[in-house]
Amino acid sequence: MFFADDKEMWYMEMYTGHQWPAIRFPEDRYAVVANDGMLSTVQVGSSDASADSTAESK
Repeated sequence: MFFADDKEMWYMEMYTGHQWPAIRFPEDRYAVVANDGMLSTVQVGSSDASADSTAESK
């Protein structure tokens, strides 16, 4: 799922058990996502990433 306005764009995936990671896309990037997850590692705690409270920080 994408959330966007004229200043930024975030991509969010939702998993089972109310788990979700999200990343902010850089201004010079884009993505084409075809019904499949694309996030494998997210740096929780960075200003460009977020996750639910059950996510482990590595």
